Amino acid sequence: MIRPFGISEAGSLALHAMALLASHGKPASTQSLAGQLRASRHHLAKVLGTLARQGLLISRRGPIGGFSLARRPHEITLLDVLDAVEGKPSAGMCIMRTRVCRHGRCMFRGAHTQSLSLFRNRLKDISLAEASASFIFRGEAI
Repeated sequence: MIRPFGISEAGSLALHAMALLASHGKPASTQSLAGQLRASRHHLAKVLGTLARQGLLISRRGPIGGFSLARRPHEITLLDVLDAVEGKPSAGMCIMRTRVCRHGRCMFRGAHTQSLSLFRNRLKDISLAEASASFIFRGEAI
């Protein structure tokens, strides 16, 4: 299957965990989020740590601790979340597994960069509040 924008598993976990936190509006532990998302607790912990270091989450220790959003859900965009985990794409990136084009001339003539730009602009317009309303999470309550 073609994955032109290449959202990694970490990016997917970040988007879903943030949407889950936004939909519940209260702190949640890594373990409860992992159960809800059916994800590896260890991998999710790394992703949540990254989001906290990037200023999108607040982490509190202790029995009533957990992760919570650092800002209100309508102030965080999907692009904020994705860029925090994936980083911003570099100019001239190639979507092919092996780059063979010569002299800097891409066979796609910029179509992939235009598509990526449209995709990123759309993500910039979707708030976490908006996105979380689209999801129905199954599993244990957080």
